[in-house]
Amino acid sequence: MATSTWSQGLLRADQAILVRDVMTGEVLLNLDESDGCKQILFDVSGKIIYGACDAGITAWSFPNGKKLFNFASESAVEAIALSPDGTVMATVNANVSGKQEQSNQIQLWQLDPAKPELLKTLDGHVNDIAQLEFTPNGEQLISSSYDGKINVWNWHQGTITKKITIFIAMMGYLA
Repeated sequence: MATSTWSQGLLRADQAILVRDVMTGEVLLNLDESDGCKQILFDVSGKIIYGACDAGITAWSFPNGKKLFNFASESAVEAIALSPDGTVMATVNANVSGKQEQSNQIQLWQLDPAKPELLKTLDGHVNDIAQLEFTPNGEQLISSSYDGKINVWNWHQGTITKKITIFIAMMGYLA
C-alpha cells in the first residue's frame, strides 16, 4: 500500500509518501521529497512508483526509492493513470485549460525516461476531472468528473465512445 499526504490514508505535514506492507503496516519506503503528490501508483511490475505532484510527474524505483525521472508540467498534476503496458500515461493538470480554473483536459504522454512526449490532449468534460483509469486491455481510457459524467475514450483516436451521466453532482471517483 502506498499513500501520500493528500490521500485519505495518511496526512502528514512533511508531504512524504509512505509505502507500507498491508499485512503488517511496516513502512517499506519513505519518499521524503515527494513535492506535494496528490496521487501515486505502481507500474504493473511493482518496481516503479509514479506520483502526480506539484512539480509534474515523478518516477521512483521501488524498493530503493531512487528518483528515476521527473517531467515538469505547466501546473500541478491532479490525476494520473498508466496504461497496462506501462508505455502511456494519462494526466490531468490543475487549470490546464484556463477555463474558469477547471481541470478538465486530459493529456496523454508517451513515457520515455529520457524525454516523455505529449501525444495528444483530450477535451470532453465541463468540470474538474477527478479520476482516470485505463481499461485492462489498454484500448480505452475512462474519466470521471465532478460534472456528474463518466466518459469512455478511444484514446488512440481521441474520441469519446460513450458518455454516462450519473446524477450525483459531486461524483468523481472510479474503482
